[in-house]
Formats: sequence, structure tokens, C-alpha cells
Amino acid sequence: MANEGVHALRIMETEKFDVILTDITMPRMGGIEFLGHAKANALNKKAKLFILSGTLDGENLRRVSAIGVASVIIKPFEAHTVVKKVLEKIAAAAPVTPKATVSYDANIIRSVAAAMQEVAQFYLGSDIDVGKPYIKALNVAKGYFSALISLSQGQAMGSVAFSCNANFLKKLAESIFGENGQPLTEELTRDLAGEMCNQIAGKIKINFAKIDYYVNIGLPQVVVGDNHAISHPGKSPVIVIPMKSEDYNFSLEFTMNGSLVKGKPPGAENKEEQPAEDLRSGALFF
Repeated sequence: MANEGVHALRIMETEKFDVILTDITMPRMGGIEFLGHAKANALNKKAKLFILSGTLDGENLRRVSAIGVASVIIKPFEAHTVVKKVLEKIAAAAPVTPKATVSYDANIIRSVAAAMQEVAQFYLGSDIDVGKPYIKALNVAKGYFSALISLSQGQAMGSVAFSCNANFLKKLAESIFGENGQPLTEELTRDLAGEMCNQIAGKIKINFAKIDYYVNIGLPQVVVGDNHAISHPGKSPVIVIPMKSEDYNFSLEFTMNGSLVKGKPPGAENKEEQPAEDLRSGALFF
């Protein structure tokens, strides 16, 4: 804190301030003259300027307006009144952060949803209802088991995650091994969740190619437990696609950071996409 204008200007040569308050009447240099110098100070030219005054005539009001003072606070006042006024002016001048928007191509979302619907319907043997996609608000999975796989194309990086509960994986095991087949151990449930996500990601890759997007997929990472978190890469919004059959609820999450580019990458023109492997062959587990 400075005790007069000249002292304040010396301090401002080396220190930066967000807010500067001054009385209009000070020894050696008046408040308005001081604020004129303060406004020209390179280090503090963006500071919010406030004047404390008992009276302000027309001439001084014109000078204050020309300087660009944020507010004139009239005496007498309580300390909390000054603080409130300063905070209000700072808040009003703060840039507004735009809300997160989703700019995913509708064909991309449809391709993702169709991939999960097709794979789930194949193994459950029943119709699958696709719910309305929505933006995920909390980083908590919808099921007890989740598997995440990365998707990438050049600088674009995203992921897809499948979440379900134990009853879904039990039905999946019965579909693959028969009702009296493999016992549903903890290791097998993790394998099933991971491979289910792998199948879905593989189908997404095929569906994307049909609309001229070509992506690479990674290896599944499985997370287990109540209210567990799914860590998608990047900061883009995560789209949740809920689905259900007659007996099961499950969901798929999808996100992509950066823009996917249409067209095959160099050297891939002659490569043919391989169909997703049928889990029921048992080759993945024996």
C-alpha cells in the first residue's frame, strides 16, 4: 500500500496489480493525475481502476471517464461495500467460457451405436434397444465391468469403452461355451469384458471404413468395481450410448480428440478389412 501518488507510481514500476484503488485527494499528486500515469504504466495498463471520493464535479467526472475508471465509490462507505463493488466489476469483465459443444459427425455416432448393437445382438440372441446418446457428466461407469480401447488416426486420438454387469457376461459366457461350459471365474469375466470391447472396436473400425474414415485400434484395458472411473484420453466430450435388451442394460462410451480425416492412409489402399472374430469359436480362451 502506498501513502501517496508518487510513492504508488514507484511501486508500480516493478509490481503488477489486478486492481488499483485511490482517493481523489492525496498529497503531492491527486488521484486523477495518478490514475492517468497508472493507465500509461506498461506493467499495469490492464489493471481495473477505482476512485474513492466524497464529491466529484463535472470536470473531474469527465477526466475520470476519459481515463477509463471502472467505478467511482462515493464516501462514506463500509469496507465490505468497496470489496463487493470491486468483485462485481471484475466478474462483469471476465471472459465468458463457452459451454462444451459436440461436433461429432452424426454418421460417426450412428456407426459407433450400430457396432455395439450388432455385436451385442449377435451374442445375446435378442433385439437390442438403442437409447438416446448423451454427454457424460460424471467420470463413473454405468456397470461393474468396463473395458476401454483406444482409437487413433494421425493426430486424432479417441477411445471407446464398454460397460456392463455380471449378468451380461454370464449370458455371454453361455452363448460362447454353452450353459455347462466354462465356469465364470474372475479372470474369465475380465477376458470376456475385454474381448467384447475388442469386438465392438473392430466393428467400429469396419463401420468407419464404410463412411471413408480409417482408424487404428489398440488393446483393451479392463476396469472392475462399483462406481469405477473410466479415463478417456483428451478433453473432448464423452458420448454415452445406453442400450438394453429384455434382460440386460449396458452402455458404450465414445470420444475423439481432433478431427478424423476421410480417405485411406498411404499404403493402405490394397489392404482388406478383416471381419470381427466370432468369440464362440473358443479360440480366445483355449
